[in-house]
Amino acid sequence: MSPIKLAGFDNLSFPSPEFLPEGYVRLPWRSIFQETKISPGKLVIQDSIGNYIPAQVFQVDRDDPSHDFLIISLRDTPSRLEEVSRVIKSLSLKEGEVITQNRGFPRLEVILGPNSQARGVKLASGKLSIWFNLIPAPEDYENDWNWYSGSATSVLLNNQEMLEYFTNDYVSTTAQPYWMRHDPQKRCMQVDKIRVRDDIHTTWSEPYNLFDQPYELISHSIGSVGVSITIASTPFSYGTGSQYRLYRILSLFKDSDYLLERLFVRKTNIKPETIAKNDYLEFKAHYFTFMDLHFWPIPMEFSSHKGFAMVSCMPPYPAYGFMCNTEQNVNRPTEDFPEWPNKYKTFSWELSGCQSAECMHRLAFTFDNTLPELFSKENQWQALPW
Repeated sequence: MSPIKLAGFDNLSFPSPEFLPEGYVRLPWRSIFQETKISPGKLVIQDSIGNYIPAQVFQVDRDDPSHDFLIISLRDTPSRLEEVSRVIKSLSLKEGEVITQNRGFPRLEVILGPNSQARGVKLASGKLSIWFNLIPAPEDYENDWNWYSGSATSVLLNNQEMLEYFTNDYVSTTAQPYWMRHDPQKRCMQVDKIRVRDDIHTTWSEPYNLFDQPYELISHSIGSVGVSITIASTPFSYGTGSQYRLYRILSLFKDSDYLLERLFVRKTNIKPETIAKNDYLEFKAHYFTFMDLHFWPIPMEFSSHKGFAMVSCMPPYPAYGFMCNTEQNVNRPTEDFPEWPNKYKTFSWELSGCQSAECMHRLAFTFDNTLPELFSKENQWQALPW
């Protein structure tokens, strides 16, 4: 679709909107703000007949506002892409009082440690509830098990734990409560290591381990449309000694069953008004997941969408799906994971080199669905912009 203009702002034009599952549309916020001068907390959007449209500006990066984005909820809009595009072009923006509602979701809860450092964050959409860990060692394990940084250690879909849907016989009994019988290794969405490109020698660096280093909670956002967090890894040295960090922006929208993620590697202590090209590095992110999909999950690839899914062969066929704007190589089980009885639950993948990655994580019960249906529901828009 060609660049769009919004009603009342003839000079405002920006790239095609990104159409996301569950009826959401994502637009870059910086260009809209520069044209309208509307404060994010005062943005009101209406359709052609004056109905208020749920919308929210996600301010995710205080050092570089170019990463901020606007989400518009068009959940009741007809599913045909042409009709949705027409509706978007008819929307009007103005500054006013945002209508607040007494809502149960979305929710965001930050858990602080004794030193006021964020230890983890709980994000909830209404369908999906995710506990995201920011420190290497959860409190229960002190420093004995210190490899959980940057991972989701619990993912509930409609109150069912997706990471271990099938109870493991040798770690559970019917007499034990759930919290005692769960597998402590379970986790997903973990970027356990990254490599960065050496432009001088045109090679890739040795991996920088991130799983045992704490993340910093840079910012968080919550509103009527969704929640998001921006986290940054512990700084690492590269090149002439400059310090860089991996940034991850995680977003969850109301009543959705997927999580969006944006990743990039950037130099520390930059000035937004003087950002240079070498402030951002090309990188390869390596993901790790430990999830019980029974003994022989079926790997499915959807190459045209640069995605894959691991689907259980046992009813009700829980699955982990991942899509990205760059290619990935999947490995199952994870080769460098220690040899122990539950290694079959592991899988991992590395993204191809990029300066910015746009990803979707989706956990679902697939039943008899094919992979495309895992990402794009029937009678819904095409799920992804890439």
